[in-house]
Amino acid sequence: MAEIIQQALSDFNVEYETTSNLKFSNLYDIFANILLTSHEKRGGFIVQHVDYKSEGVYLHVVEQIDHPSPALRRLMQKKLSTIEIDQGLYVTTRDKRDTLRDILVEKQHDDNVLGLLLTYPCYGDIDTNGPKIMIRFYVEPGHKDIFSNVCVPDNIQKFITITTGMGEFLRQITQGALNYSIGE
Repeated sequence: MAEIIQQALSDFNVEYETTSNLKFSNLYDIFANILLTSHEKRGGFIVQHVDYKSEGVYLHVVEQIDHPSPALRRLMQKKLSTIEIDQGLYVTTRDKRDTLRDILVEKQHDDNVLGLLLTYPCYGDIDTNGPKIMIRFYVEPGHKDIFSNVCVPDNIQKFITITTGMGEFLRQITQGALNYSIGE
């Protein structure tokens, strides 16, 4: 199994630069999101052109989602599909695509609905009054955030509990090849 994990990870060993000039050594955040979504630990994730300075890197990401390698397919539970929305490509399981497409077409600009569909633990907190904290869920190695969320202080523990469960799943399915961290 270790060989399959390394083969799957090798498809994501792509150095790239974001449009904000940040440099990363891999696309393990995409790998992690594919695993989380295909195993329904996460409802979906968004891939955006703006995340990549090179169109080739964006197209590589989309190719990994649309046509995963045999090694990646062995790690996935369900096939994935995309839905084009204003922010980019929403990625979810193929069996949820048609239902979610109709919701997303109508509600893609509703932050609460989108946050819920992205499995953000504090998806409603952005609209609340009072202090808020930005907290992130990172994949290691690479320290690239899988997602970030605005949370009210009372919901930080909820964020930590949910993302710890996701992180432990990633660690287990990759036999420790991926790890995670949580922080501001």
